[in-house]
Amino acid sequence: MTALARREQGRVEFRLDVGENGRVTGCTITRSSGSRWLDSTTCRILRSRARYTPARNS
Repeated sequence: MTALARREQGRVEFRLDVGENGRVTGCTITRSSGSRWLDSTTCRILRSRARYTPARNS
């Protein structure tokens, strides 16, 4: 069952680790919504969809 199906709502705060290629390499929940479903879904979606433009200089 998903958070959507369970009609759960909440605010999740997170930290992303981003590799040199701009892809997410890690996701850490820094403040839980109180729902393990929302927390895990947040990281799953960010790992699969988030992309960043890598820095080109120091």
